[in-house]
Amino acid sequence: MKNQIEIKFDKNSTQAIDDNLITSIGLFSDVQYADVEDGMCHHKINTRYYRNSLNMLKKILEQFKKHEQTTCKSLKCLVQLGDLIDGKCKLDNSSKKCLNKCLDELNNMVSNETSLLHIWGNHEFYNFLRKDLLESKLNTSKILDSKTQSTSNDYVFNISENLDLICLDFYEFSIIGYEGNEKIYLDAHEYYTYLKQTGQRKFVAFREGALSQK
Repeated sequence: MKNQIEIKFDKNSTQAIDDNLITSIGLFSDVQYADVEDGMCHHKINTRYYRNSLNMLKKILEQFKKHEQTTCKSLKCLVQLGDLIDGKCKLDNSSKKCLNKCLDELNNMVSNETSLLHIWGNHEFYNFLRKDLLESKLNTSKILDSKTQSTSNDYVFNISENLDLICLDFYEFSIIGYEGNEKIYLDAHEYYTYLKQTGQRKFVAFREGALSQK
């Protein structure tokens, strides 16, 4: 097969990788930082260490640095897969402050050769309206294409000659993130209400999201 790319996963960023490495990307998810006391998860099973999650983020970034040192190559991109801050930030109006704290940590440790990409999770929409996220530093779609007028954070990032990374906005069709009078909000509310009432799915949560027809 022509132009086939072999992708190797260096889970712990410690093992040596051969000299034929084309590129590397970093992925991390669910930091869920908040400047609040420790608490329990919503299932009341596990302890949540909200402030310590920032320290965990630092450790993640340190592992990526070790990987770069091992391979002598910078990460092509670092992808933040959503839920950078926790919904609890909204309770004391610290959403922007906590977000900036996490972004500062990322910007301080990510080299200029590495592109920082963001995907939105449900906790982003617990803290911000979609219209505000579109104007924020989390809107990678706009950062990559300053001319875009899109209302979603969809984008394509070129990793290498034969490899593109496609990121989609899976909360475009949703209830959360909207003010309540938008057509897409009303359609999503009708859809999830229908699923809940008809019992077509065992579990339906109104914090869910999906791709729109677009």
